[in-house]
Amino acid sequence: MIHLNKKEYKFCIDTFQDSISHLSKLRGEDLLNYINSVGQDSIDSAIELITCSRKDINNNEELNEKCKNSIFWLNGMFVWSDSYMISSNEVLEYVGDEQYCSIFEKIINDDLEEE
Repeated sequence: MIHLNKKEYKFCIDTFQDSISHLSKLRGEDLLNYINSVGQDSIDSAIELITCSRKDINNNEELNEKCKNSIFWLNGMFVWSDSYMISSNEVLEYVGDEQYCSIFEKIINDDLEEE
């Protein structure tokens, strides 16, 4: 499990809101392409998690896993892991957002611990 601080939690909720807002503006093939690129599960989880508290996400294993997966796909973090980057410093060079990079590193470290 990952534990989000207040800024990271806000980043996640903002991501979920932005994704839902973006999704509502798409139609036809653009909508299908977006859903296929991030995955229906990520979208469903974003809708569910948008009302969850930080405490809920940090303490509930199922919600925590949904948050990790949704953030990973909705923010394109898979690009960095596909490029064998595993630290926030490596990603910070390209992204420049500390919350994004911190969450990325937590997700990667958590996944490595599970192996």
